Amino acid sequence: MADASAFDFTIATVAVDDRFDYGETRYRAFADMDGQGRCLVFTIVGPTTIRAISYRPARFKEIKRYGL
Repeated sequence: MADASAFDFTIATVAVDDRFDYGETRYRAFADMDGQGRCLVFTIVGPTTIRAISYRPARFKEIKRYGL
């Protein structure tokens, strides 16, 4: 999770994660980080603050879908 702070939102594709009712609005961001597709799941908790929920390698389908 510590690596999530290096996630580059300027190159990321961000989508609302509305697959389930989480009780909050969650987002999934996908980006190619150092040659590896990565997925960051997060929620916005303030005007300049996000809370990371998950940071993991992107799955094969996600890599294809988002062109990573």
